[in-house]
Amino acid sequence: VAASAASGAGGRVTGLLATRNICPAGYLHNAPVAVQLRAMVCLITFARSQEGVQPLRRSTKLDRVAGLKVDADLACDEFSHTPCGRAFMTWFADVRYGLGSGRYAVGENLAWGRGEDASPHQIMRMWLHSAEHRRNLVSPRWHEFGLEVRSHVAFLGSRGVAVWANEFGNEGTSDLWAARKLDTAPRSPAGVQRHR
Repeated sequence: VAASAASGAGGRVTGLLATRNICPAGYLHNAPVAVQLRAMVCLITFARSQEGVQPLRRSTKLDRVAGLKVDADLACDEFSHTPCGRAFMTWFADVRYGLGSGRYAVGENLAWGRGEDASPHQIMRMWLHSAEHRRNLVSPRWHEFGLEVRSHVAFLGSRGVAVWANEFGNEGTSDLWAARKLDTAPRSPAGVQRHR
């Protein structure tokens, strides 16, 4: 299954996607995980700066949520915001995200790819071509984010796959839009899966 074209969004997406000279490691699909994560941070920061929104701070709690979510997708062998039928908020609760806050909000982007389609640049390209995923990436409501990738894994019958999770959050917000446990995960992660 391949997906990534959003009609009319091409020019806007191009302006939000960092080039090789801005985030050079973003094009490397076989780089060590730490290099891939730094490249994705660069790509996210660039997209947000082009949209005129504040940069996000990295959250160790949201990094843990991302790792737990990827591991759950792999263990359940399904590409889902709710793997094995578990509630979306399960992993946020596991790390106690929002605990003690009267209000908080979270969101999530997931993606997987194989070969060159697994590079941070290609994963970001797929997210940007999806209106819901792009909204998560550049929303001013988020204050922090977490990332994780598991590379060179077997997933959904394919080998050599990279599975990505990008978590977004805002603990202790007083914004009127934020409802407790606001779930802004796109309805279907299938909109960004890609393999050949």
